[in-house]
Amino acid sequence: MSNGRLESDPAKRGCGGVRNSGQREPLSRDSADEEDQLWLMIHSGSRALGQAIRDHHLAGSQVVDGPFVRWKLSPSKERPILQDLDWARRYAAASRRAMAAEAGNVIQDAIGGRLLWETSISTDHNHVALEQHDAGKFWVHRKGAYGAAGL
Repeated sequence: MSNGRLESDPAKRGCGGVRNSGQREPLSRDSADEEDQLWLMIHSGSRALGQAIRDHHLAGSQVVDGPFVRWKLSPSKERPILQDLDWARRYAAASRRAMAAEAGNVIQDAIGGRLLWETSISTDHNHVALEQHDAGKFWVHRKGAYGAAGL
C-alpha cells in the first residue's frame, strides 16, 4: 500500500485477513442449473478497504462541478491511487477464492461433491478505468457496472 495508514486500516476495522467477514457478512448462494449442477456464488469485496483507500487519497482534493462528482488530482497522486486500488481488487479476489475453497470443503464433507474450478467465473463490479469521453480522458470509477464498450 502507498501509505502506512492504509496498511494498518484492516486491523482497525476488524478484518485483518481474507475470508474474515469484517463489518458485513459476505453473500454466498448456491443454485442448480438445468443439468442439475450445483453452482456456488460468492459476492464479497475488499472488506471496506476500497472506501478507506478512496477516503485517504481524496482527502483534500478539489471537487469539480459538473454532471458527475469528480476530483481534480495532480498526476503525482494518480499512480499511488491506482496501485492501491489494484491491491484492493487482488485482495478481494483472493478472499473470494479462499471462501470458495472453504465452501468446497463443506460441500465435500456434507454431500461428497467437489468444486470444478475450471468452470469458475470471477469478476468484480467495482473498478477504475481510463476512459475516453468528449472532454478528454478520465479515470472513471464504476460501482456496479461495466462500461458498455467493455462488454
